Amino acid sequence: MADAWVATYKTELVDGHRFAGYEHVEHETLSWISFYNHERLHEELGDLPPAEYEQLHRERGGDPQQRPLGPPTSRSATLGTAPKRTCPLCSH
Repeated sequence: MADAWVATYKTELVDGHRFAGYEHVEHETLSWISFYNHERLHEELGDLPPAEYEQLHRERGGDPQQRPLGPPTSRSATLGTAPKRTCPLCSH
């Protein structure tokens, strides 16, 4: 699971991008993680972002320490492309 996440991180953020410095990498990484958890749709979660999927799991009385199994039965997220994010440090 971690290998897949790192590969996605590299593909979507790092590959082909030149960063001005450590602070720039840190800022972009934190922004990408927020996008990944709250906006990016995940096919294995029924095309829901992880935060929304986790919330649905809790609302259905799921154990917060137990990983939910499979996608939820209803889809509440709309499909579409992610909004373009701009970095204040490099205008990307």
